[in-house]
Amino acid sequence: MSPEPIDITKLSYEERQIDIITAVEDRRNLVHLFVQLVVSQYSLVFQIERRRAVKTSQFVVKPTAPAPDAPKKAEAPVDADFASEAMFRAEAEKDMDEEEELFNVEESLPNPETYSWEDKYRPRKPRYLNKVHTGYEWNKYNQTHYEYVSLSLAW
Repeated sequence: MSPEPIDITKLSYEERQIDIITAVEDRRNLVHLFVQLVVSQYSLVFQIERRRAVKTSQFVVKPTAPAPDAPKKAEAPVDADFASEAMFRAEAEKDMDEEEELFNVEESLPNPETYSWEDKYRPRKPRYLNKVHTGYEWNKYNQTHYEYVSLSLAW
């Protein structure tokens, strides 16, 4: 079942420059790709479950303003963000050019005002569903003056 050996003299120069991958390296790459796929599938399922929980909830929670002297929690990066975080830190540690300057000063924004009428007009689930009767009454007059066509569904 092994492939026949390739005659190297018939290969082009570009094909001869391609790196040769051993079976162990190929297996390691496949396992790494599989692990990435499983992690992305898990995170997608987790996001879908969170959205479903929010969708089925009856009440929409309004965000509250944090206390001014409460310490802010630092969020830990997710597994998928480690590579991008490392690239960001490496770029941030580089020396700046003459035309560059830092923009790392955070501006505190005032908390938005809340109004008493906001809860009244927030979106919520309907209490009932209006149904419209769209049927047609096929009485004796309509039977004699109009053509009756039977609508049967064939399954």
